[in-house]
Amino acid sequence: MTSEVDGGDFSPANVVRILVSTDNHLGFAEKHGTRGEDSFLAFEEVLRTAKEQRADFLLLGGDLFHDNKPSRNTTFRCMSLLRKYCFGDDPVSVHFCSDPGKVFDGDNLTVNYMDPFLSISLPIFTIHGNHDDPTGSLGPKQLSSVDLLHSAGMLNYFGKAYDSKSISIEPILLRKGTSCIALYGLGNVRDERLYTTWKDEKNVQWKRPQGADVVDPEAWFNIFVLHQNRVQRGSTHHVTESMLPSWLDFVIWGHEHECRIDLEGGTDGPVITQPGSSVATSMTEGESKEKCVGLLEVFQDQFKWTKLPLKNVRKFHIDDVVLSEQSSLHPAKPMEVEAFLHAKVEQMLIDAETEFDRIGPILDERLRQPLIRLRVDYSGGFEIVSPQRFGQEYIGRIANSSDILLFHKRKASPTPRRQFIKGMLSDIQRAENDQEDVQVPDLVRKLLEKQENLEILPVSGLNSAVDRFVTKTEPHAIVDYVESQLKEAQRAVKKEREDAPTLEASEIASICERLVRSTEVSPTPRLFPDGTGVDLPMDTTPVAAAGQSSSESESPHTARRSSRQTTRKASKTRARSGKPSQRHNVGKPQSRHAPASITRGRARTRASELALESETAREESETWREDDGEGSPVEDAVDTARGSRKRGPKGFKSSRSARRRNAGSGSLHSRYDID
Repeated sequence: MTSEVDGGDFSPANVVRILVSTDNHLGFAEKHGTRGEDSFLAFEEVLRTAKEQRADFLLLGGDLFHDNKPSRNTTFRCMSLLRKYCFGDDPVSVHFCSDPGKVFDGDNLTVNYMDPFLSISLPIFTIHGNHDDPTGSLGPKQLSSVDLLHSAGMLNYFGKAYDSKSISIEPILLRKGTSCIALYGLGNVRDERLYTTWKDEKNVQWKRPQGADVVDPEAWFNIFVLHQNRVQRGSTHHVTESMLPSWLDFVIWGHEHECRIDLEGGTDGPVITQPGSSVATSMTEGESKEKCVGLLEVFQDQFKWTKLPLKNVRKFHIDDVVLSEQSSLHPAKPMEVEAFLHAKVEQMLIDAETEFDRIGPILDERLRQPLIRLRVDYSGGFEIVSPQRFGQEYIGRIANSSDILLFHKRKASPTPRRQFIKGMLSDIQRAENDQEDVQVPDLVRKLLEKQENLEILPVSGLNSAVDRFVTKTEPHAIVDYVESQLKEAQRAVKKEREDAPTLEASEIASICERLVRSTEVSPTPRLFPDGTGVDLPMDTTPVAAAGQSSSESESPHTARRSSRQTTRKASKTRARSGKPSQRHNVGKPQSRHAPASITRGRARTRASELALESETAREESETWREDDGEGSPVEDAVDTARGSRKRGPKGFKSSRSARRRNAGSGSLHSRYDID
């Protein structure tokens, strides 16, 4: 970068410097003896690089944490690093021009470096990803683990979409000297839901910074950061590059771990970069690429992009071998096959050590143990070598010594049974495409509903708990759910005890049945139907129709009282006839051999609350993780350069908005216009 500009006002005081990183996945494999520090070492290098490059702020593209509920160790390590590198007395030269209430959520409605009680030297702006998105929280407000850091003033969390069926994207407006930044962000939304909202329903609204009170309406450099699939996985739709508004200047694409940091696009749309992850979380081809961050420098309507490779990351080498193509190998000689595989792995180790010697000193010498993956095609009668036994020789030399080898065969022609199964899966997939609300949990529900012996937990509640346990990595989701059901059942029974100190087994069973029925017919609470809170409780008491007696339309409370009276009369009748009355004292410990009706009643009671909570959780999940969408129309860019425009500094490129403005487009409206 140079300051030699003919007739311009280029100077460091007018250049906004932004360090960009995505998918840090703090806490990944934290319990692994060798790889447990990888995510923290890489993130520390990102923070240190931002300080060394004198970045005005650090921009993160989602998935700061690997788990939706990070461990205490991960949270502590993250906060310690933020305190070490982000707090200080150095002034922040970027002026915050937005209304904090429109771009931030929660009680901390201010950018952290303008908080009079904090001393921030390196601001961080971040969106959420699919790993740390706001799900699984109790109450009307969903929270992410990133919300905790935002509330503590350690970073600035933006880009929440409260209603995935109608999304409004508000920019963060930043200014440094004569350079102005409009920073747009959208946290992860389920691909199919976002595609429908954006593409089909056109319910994504972009609010543009316009008006005389915010400088020239076309002087803003528009940056958009998102966290979505960039390539199609399966048959679900996803956001494509053609859906992005053409007036955007720079797009940062998170979620994809493959590093494609070199700039792409820019002809008929915005420039796109995909920095990739800072730590390898899977043994795939894309993760083996060099890990990098990027430095974006913006001067008015021009920008410069610099790739900065990370040093403190574990190297990952992957290779393929087909045994049948090796003329020296024979299926009848397994020892020679194993020796051949050892030779391949040794060569990959040499390549990894050579690469580390070229890099120089690193923070932790344990990073010198690389990740090695050798994919072996053993078609042609070859036998599999035990990966665990094979890797024992590399303990202390390779980080993933137990799974170095991955054996596979070439795909054979499908058998009739495989074709039948594939057809069934295709039918299920078509059903998912036809109904936007169909999800994997719905398919699990269909399977469980066929079971006749599910009496302890309701299908919907069990399905929701399992879904949170699997997809959101909530290890206590099922246990917490069962305990909450038990407490709800106890509260219901205790409420009935207000009129009688003891209850019979049949009465408890009746209470549980009513709870289950009320769960099945009760309306599902919805989150933020009008943007303010949850729906108000509804009065579900049936109203008597014309000519109907009051006894026919009695309230649920009256019905319960009548049920108890009927049960007591039956008990007295049995007592007169000499038959034992099986009474159960609710306030005392149960007999070890409780009646079967009581056991089933407890199960139904726990099931009732499960259904209520599961439906609420499902609606909350849909708020953040539904699939479908599109928004604003794509404008045609005008690439005509105005002859009188001042030439920018060497290495800087002209943004698309600048080229369009030079062609004479743009008009003044209110501060924010919906585009």
